[in-house]
Amino acid sequence: MFDLVRNHKRWMLLLVLILILPSFVLFGIEGYSRFVEGDRAVARVHGEPITVQEYEAARRAELDAARRQQAANFDAVLMDSRERREATLERLIEDRVIAAAVADGRYAVSDAALRQAIAQQPGVQNNGRFDPALYQQMLAMRGMSSDQFEAAMRYELARQQVLQPVLASGMASETLVSALLAGMREEHTVRLRTFRVEDRLAAVNVPEADIKAYYDANPEAFHVPETVDAQYLVLNSDAMIRDVKVSDEELQSYYEQNRARLSSPEVREVSHILIVPEGNGADALAAARSKAESVLAKVRENPAGFADVARAESADTGTADNGGSLGQISRGAMVPAFETAAFALKQGEISDVVQTDFGLHIIKADRVVGGNVPALADVRDRLLQEIRLQQASERFGEAAGQLTRLVYDTPDTLQTAADTLGLTVEEAKGITREAAPADAPAIFQDARVREALFSRQVMRDKQNSGVVELAPDELVALRALAVHPAATRPLEEVSASIRETLATERATAQAAEAGRAFVQAANEGKGREGFGEPITVALSDPQGLSMDVLRAIRTVPADASFPVFTGAANANGDYVVAQVDGVKAAEAPAEDAVKAERDALGDALAQAQAEAFFRALRERYEVVREPLADEILAQGEDEQS
Repeated sequence: MFDLVRNHKRWMLLLVLILILPSFVLFGIEGYSRFVEGDRAVARVHGEPITVQEYEAARRAELDAARRQQAANFDAVLMDSRERREATLERLIEDRVIAAAVADGRYAVSDAALRQAIAQQPGVQNNGRFDPALYQQMLAMRGMSSDQFEAAMRYELARQQVLQPVLASGMASETLVSALLAGMREEHTVRLRTFRVEDRLAAVNVPEADIKAYYDANPEAFHVPETVDAQYLVLNSDAMIRDVKVSDEELQSYYEQNRARLSSPEVREVSHILIVPEGNGADALAAARSKAESVLAKVRENPAGFADVARAESADTGTADNGGSLGQISRGAMVPAFETAAFALKQGEISDVVQTDFGLHIIKADRVVGGNVPALADVRDRLLQEIRLQQASERFGEAAGQLTRLVYDTPDTLQTAADTLGLTVEEAKGITREAAPADAPAIFQDARVREALFSRQVMRDKQNSGVVELAPDELVALRALAVHPAATRPLEEVSASIRETLATERATAQAAEAGRAFVQAANEGKGREGFGEPITVALSDPQGLSMDVLRAIRTVPADASFPVFTGAANANGDYVVAQVDGVKAAEAPAEDAVKAERDALGDALAQAQAEAFFRALRERYEVVREPLADEILAQGEDEQS
């Protein structure tokens, strides 16, 4: 066959042209390009495709970033949901729309602006100044060349030019902010009467036919997701430590090996007298040593007078006034010669003359603290636990390897692994892909465990999962004991809850109807009784009233003929009737309050304007979602089902 192709190249080329040419005629070059590529675009912006490859690369990058940030809390199921996939595609579309606007508007970034922007990056500054070494280090960490990074920065600066004018335009006037603050603090004096839902519930009758009709009309409300009853094994250090036995000989040996670690740190309170040679050379040093020996003889003759001699003779002006006391010192705090002499003394002893770079010292150990090794009996329990943990850790490593091998060697049962390792096969019921029941074992609250349980290997092939590492010293293996498909709960199970829902809806409607009728009558001068004590309400102090009730109260103007009656439903469905007796205007807000609110409102306005601007850009640059997008976005659902 291959010889035929090689020997008849021209004829084969002609045949290929004959096959390809009709495609150009019928579909054009663009159509043929799509034909060859299989039209693998998920969306098009300004006619340019966003390919499946681009989308998948972006999705992988987001998943990898989330996995690094969330570590043990990473939930692959949630991160790969339809909503997350949709968000990834929308971000790609947004980037492509902005890129089209940048190209269309010919936004340019000068070299000077680019240099300034790079120099202002925090990661490349040293004491507020650009550091070329840090810049190269940052490039290396990102795996980019300087040309690549500068091109990306140039594009980002151009991108900012598209949106910056819109964001900068989000400004609120002080007049508007002052009016809003005044409205927030405007006070209404009211009396309230509540028409309660619960007072009407007992009288509401819900026929069986209505319950059936509600059930048929709202099947999604009674949907039960797919659940799995699981078997599982947990291997952790606790399981290994139970059988560890420690002999007296092992304990004694461990105690002897760790005496230094068990001893408390040795510290000393010391004083010294410093004699400094007057000049350089051997003669000056000899004279100083002679003086030091004389002082040493004096303090050894009368150790209690050490402090007085130090005040009179010591050249260390920082300690002389305090009797030469250096306070408490620990090993490593002093120069070697001084430390060696000081830590060789017993409490109350005085050293020989000690020479250091600072001069000649006479050292007295005022107090010795620590350095004692506790008796074995005092640390017995602690050492036993340490030994048991060490041995359990060694056993855990061996057992982990056995567990991994056994769950694969006997894929249809966990019992073999349990018997070999001395573990117990446990069970848990009602695990869903998204969550576990509140009373389920804690391991099922970990998304990694649920991900393993709902894998094809476990659910469909009915095999053991691989070993899931929850912590360095905790492993779990699972299998599906029973799979309960997603279903709709039968009517008899949910009839009572539907009855309660319908009864509440009807009682709420009755309360609202009674309340509105009362408002109408009260405004006509009839039946104005049953109100509580007067209270003052405002948007800034709602007194527990819902926004609907506050909104109704605020419709009453300050020049109304009081009392005025109004009402609305509260958050719990009760209908609240308000007798408005007066309105008090708020005082002018302080300047700092106006400024703070103006900035916050400006940010909100800028965000809203940016969203509107982007919607306009989408229309301008003709964003088209291709049919392939729905197929790609649904893949996560298919894989999870």
